[in-house]
Amino acid sequence: MSDALGDAAAWPVRGLIRHFRPELGRRVRTPTRTTAAGAGASCPS
Repeated sequence: MSDALGDAAAWPVRGLIRHFRPELGRRVRTPTRTTAAGAGASCPS
C-alpha cells in the first residue's frame, strides 16, 4: 500500500521535471537574487 501511495505522490514532480527541464536547469545554473531571497523567506527559523 505505501509503495503505491509513494508513487502517486511523485507523479506531479515527474510531470514538472519532464515539461520544464530546460527552465529548471537554467534556474539551477544561474540563480538570481530574488530566487535565493524567496527560498529563504519561506523557511521558518
